[in-house]
Amino acid sequence: MKILIIGVSGFIGNSIYKNLIKHHEVFGISRSLLDLKNCFKVDLYNLEELDLFFNKYDFDIIINLASRMANKNNLNDFSLFEDNLLMSKNLINVLQKKEDLHLINFSSSAVYPNVSGIFNEDDSIDPSVNGDCLYGLSKFNNEMLFSYFLKKLSILNLRVGYVHGNGMNESRIHKVFENELKEKNKITIWGNGERCFPQISIEYLNSILLNIIENHMTGTYNLAEENISLSDLAKKYIKLYGNNNSEIILNTKYKNNNVFEMRLDNLHNSLKK
Repeated sequence: MKILIIGVSGFIGNSIYKNLIKHHEVFGISRSLLDLKNCFKVDLYNLEELDLFFNKYDFDIIINLASRMANKNNLNDFSLFEDNLLMSKNLINVLQKKEDLHLINFSSSAVYPNVSGIFNEDDSIDPSVNGDCLYGLSKFNNEMLFSYFLKKLSILNLRVGYVHGNGMNESRIHKVFENELKEKNKITIWGNGERCFPQISIEYLNSILLNIIENHMTGTYNLAEENISLSDLAKKYIKLYGNNNSEIILNTKYKNNNVFEMRLDNLHNSLKK
């Protein structure tokens, strides 16, 4: 099959490319130029540039990872939402001309409220109760806008948890824990350590994606490997990189101790059918 990865230069996109190219004919586009076969620099903010690319190539599957990511400096910056909306709008404009195409859209666990509970795909969406509100809202917008405007396509939305692995950004909690442990032989946790979140290794994500492509899945699913507390994550890193003198320091002044978990069985049960 002929597959296009939108956002191929990112941590997830680059890993997916290197895995899928072993099995399929894979193309990629991103705002930065990569020295990878069939990968091109295309600005998703530029409709004309995007249109020219899609007029030149046809694909069986499109994997959409395009997103301006949230960070501590832009969480409440409306340009985060506006930029993501513009990319989605331009993508919709070019894909409305296509038929018989499978769109795999990477959404996020940030669409759910950051409160204690176990969330499945039928639960209420409320990114306003989430520090990543604008990012989560932009991801949910994608789900809704693609479903509304791209009815000729087969669409799968994956609400992905925290992806970790080689090549991940230094700001990810996994790298923060690892780096502090290596430098100071301790891990500092903001809160009581019970805060829970869904995570997925990049290796597991790649294996699941191959099954998704093979089964031509559609719908909306949570995608994570496990729900883990910050304390348990810290213990894992101490086992990997620490020693008998390694410490876990709890800063209990931080009050976010929500045990947020995603129900993980729906996607896996569907793959087994």
